[in-house]
Amino acid sequence: MLQTDIGGGDTQFIDMFEAYDRLSPQMQAFCETLQVLNSSAQQAEAARLFGGVQRKTEIESIHPLVIYHPVVKRKALYVNKSFSTRILGLKQEESDLLLQFLIRHTETLLDGHLRANWDENTIVLWDNRRVIHTATVDWDTEALRHAFRLTTLGNRPVGSEAEFNDWTPEKELEELKHLDEKLQITPAEYYEKYGKKFAEYSKKK
Repeated sequence: MLQTDIGGGDTQFIDMFEAYDRLSPQMQAFCETLQVLNSSAQQAEAARLFGGVQRKTEIESIHPLVIYHPVVKRKALYVNKSFSTRILGLKQEESDLLLQFLIRHTETLLDGHLRANWDENTIVLWDNRRVIHTATVDWDTEALRHAFRLTTLGNRPVGSEAEFNDWTPEKELEELKHLDEKLQITPAEYYEKYGKKFAEYSKKK
């Protein structure tokens, strides 16, 4: 943060390693077999609504609901209230119920939260493979802040060490070809064509 004349606007972080670890073993195992659709549409709409800048076209991506961190070799819950819209392979009401539970689970993980207060010369480093974050909208002023945010490119989120080791650019392109199909077929069709394969990856840990 180079310059700030206002209080508020803190950034809150949640430790998703802890969010995963505090699920029951049965729930962990179930979530490891699932994939979630993430969309930037809500973020883009909020930018338009509040006079912000929409920096890129809205996108949709499919990721594991539980991701594997290849450096520290731990698993993290990969769900975000602002981006996660549907769990693939489940009926809509099942998906809604599970997402609501998981989001509530992360929000109430109070000792897994960190709140960064932005003063001049404050520097914050975080790992998006471990934490999620959100702004705290708690100010009512037109004062400006001047800050830089730098983001490095990392690996695609994967659900297991086996999937991380098997990844190739060619496999990534092949997966992208099936994006529309995954979003349109029924839960039963999804499970038969994609769900079983993904579940096998999760068993390899």
